[in-house]
Amino acid sequence: MLGSQDNWIKRAYDSRLATITLPDKTKIFTFKEKKVLKDNSVVFNNVTIIIRLKRTILKVYQNGEV
Repeated sequence: MLGSQDNWIKRAYDSRLATITLPDKTKIFTFKEKKVLKDNSVVFNNVTIIIRLKRTILKVYQNGEV
């Protein structure tokens, strides 16, 4: 599992979590994540987590990684 909403807030760089619920009960969560790479450089990614009613879960990064 991808963790609870509280964990996502802790992982969010700026402690902001945007939440949207669609008419078909699909929930979408978006937050900005700070990641330190092996070479000590820092990258920021917008992360979107989509949870569908049938419990299908997608985690999509700004760079296209799913």
